[in-house]
Parts: sequence; structure tokens; C-alpha cells
Amino acid sequence: MLGLILALCSAIFFGFHTVIQRRSLLTSNTYTGVITSLSIGLLLFIPILFITGDIFTLTSLSIFDFVMIGIAGIFHFVGGRSLLYEGIQKIGSNRTTPILSSSIILTMILSNLVLLEKITTGLLLTAFIIIVGIIFVSSSKSKDSNITSVNFYKGIFYVSCAVFLVAVSNIIVKFWSPSFSSPVLAVFLSYVFALIVYFPPGKLIKNLGVIKIKTPNTYLYLVIAGVTVSLGQLCRYFSLYMLPVTTVIPLIGSFPFFTIIFSYIINRNLENFGIKLIFGLILIFVGISASFVINI
Repeated sequence: MLGLILALCSAIFFGFHTVIQRRSLLTSNTYTGVITSLSIGLLLFIPILFITGDIFTLTSLSIFDFVMIGIAGIFHFVGGRSLLYEGIQKIGSNRTTPILSSSIILTMILSNLVLLEKITTGLLLTAFIIIVGIIFVSSSKSKDSNITSVNFYKGIFYVSCAVFLVAVSNIIVKFWSPSFSSPVLAVFLSYVFALIVYFPPGKLIKNLGVIKIKTPNTYLYLVIAGVTVSLGQLCRYFSLYMLPVTTVIPLIGSFPFFTIIFSYIINRNLENFGIKLIFGLILIFVGISASFVINI
């Protein structure tokens, strides 16, 4: 039950994060968003590592552990997050998150092929309901006139690439997690590897010039986005440690439901809403509820 709750919390944090990051990207850029989110995540996890004592297990890690953590971090936090932020900046969070959630299907297929996890009829039905809801959300009519056709298709392409990277990262985490006992340390090290790749020390001074923050409010949005996405990743790692991929991913992948809710509250003037979107939200909610009932 705890694993299910953590998976749902991960979806809530991710949903809120994309909405706040949408605000920050109005007055910053993708590079700034990724760097600040990774840096804030490191600062957040350090005290947790000392409180839990997990920092002292660092010396027990094998080369295999470091390799797997590094690959997962680079795939998800360098490639996936960068492409996601580019998508949010170009087509908005209401369009971006439904597409990203299609990683549910890809992850379930990969978990069946690579991890040999059983896909039950109930899980397939849950995923199907959520995906249909996502389709309705993403096909809802837009009232925006400031998104060009070029930016629209670029945004779709960027997020589609992010889908693949996120799905592969999920499989990597689950593949090596049975031999690793600290989800907090795993997230922390993934962030470290991602930050080194994204912000190499040798180019530190040069890359500082790429950071772009136009208004004081941007700092606040970036900090909130960094904290919420880090908490979401922490819940994601814990839930993947506790439950099969095919159980966790449909719940985490339902975060567009929370994105739309938070978007309506915070970014109502920036995003589009319609009847299809509301119907899609209802389907996603039904899918979430069904997932809990099936796995309790």
C-alpha cells in the first residue's frame, strides 16, 4: 500500500512541477531550468542522506552500481528533462504532459521484454483507460494563437524523444534496484552524474553565461520547481523499489491529471481547457482508482 501511495505522490509532485516550471520558462530557458532543478535536488538530498545514514553506504557500492546509476541519471535527468522543458516552453504543460505519459505503455512493454514481469489483464485495462484519457486531454481544442506550427511540431518531437528516455530510465532503475538498498542515495548520485554531464567543471565559467533569469519571480518558480521534481523523483525511486514496474508506472504516468488541475489554478491564462480535456481528466481519475483497487 505504501508503494502505491508513494507512486501517487510522485505523480502529484510531477504534475505541480510542470505547471510551475511553465511559469519559470516564460522568463528563463531550458538550460537554467535543468541546472537549477538538479542543483536544488542535490541540496535537498544531502541532509536526508545524513539523517538516514545512507551516505555511509557509499563505499559499499560496486562499479556496476555506479555505472547503472550514472546511465539512469543521464538518460532521465540530462536527456529526458531537457527535452521535457523544451516541450513545455514551446507547447505548454497541458499538451506536453499527456504525451510524456505515453511512456506508460513503452515502459510496460520493456518491463515485459527485459524484466519478464507479467502484464495482467487488469493492468492493461488500467493503462488503456489512462491512455484514452490522455488522448482526450491532448486533443482538446487550443485557444492559443501564439504557438506556431513549427514550434508545435518541435514540441511534439522533443517530448516524444523524452518518452523513450524516461521509459528506458525506469527499466534501468528497476533492473539494478534489487542489489541496492538506498533509493535516496540512488537519486542523489543520479543527480550528480547528470549535473557533471550537463554542467562539466571544465566549462563552468562559459556555461554560467547561458543561465538566463529575467525577473525576481523567476527565482521563486525555479526553486519550487526544483524542490517538487526532486521530491517526485524520490517517491518514484522508493515506489520502484517496493513494487513491480507494471504496477508503479501507470500511477506515476497519470500525472497529467494533476497537471491540468494545478494548471487551471495557477496558469489558467496560459493554457487551454475544453470539454475533451474534462472528459479526459475523468478517465484518468478512473484509471488511477482502478489501479489502486487492483493492487490493494
